[in-house]
Amino acid sequence: MYEDKFYPDGEYKQEFEEEVDVLIKKEQPLPWRIEAVKILTDIYVQRIGEMPESKQLERLANYILSDELKDRHPDKVANTEYPIFSDVQLKVRQRREVAFEKLEQMATNARDRKPKKQKKSYKHLSQTA
Repeated sequence: MYEDKFYPDGEYKQEFEEEVDVLIKKEQPLPWRIEAVKILTDIYVQRIGEMPESKQLERLANYILSDELKDRHPDKVANTEYPIFSDVQLKVRQRREVAFEKLEQMATNARDRKPKKQKKSYKHLSQTA
């Protein structure tokens, strides 16, 4: 499958990126994706003697986790024991979270009950005697 790929005297990084591009376009079940990624990375490491670039490894990891990352259900945490969030899902979750200190200042109707600072009045300074 990769007999003529990933040799130190060639463009092995470009070849690996192209193979990742081909692989991640394939819609396959999870066990197949795991095995395909393992084969691809093992051959690369065996021939080059180092791990592929982190960008390509991240792309392969996202490919393996594609089922989880595509799940857009808002109650992902309630429905999944160990949910995995996409970058967008994580940003939305963080935006919705409230710091514990802020919760202490909120009433049960979610209105902010923090004591307001009184505005200082300087009217008494403008009056002349």
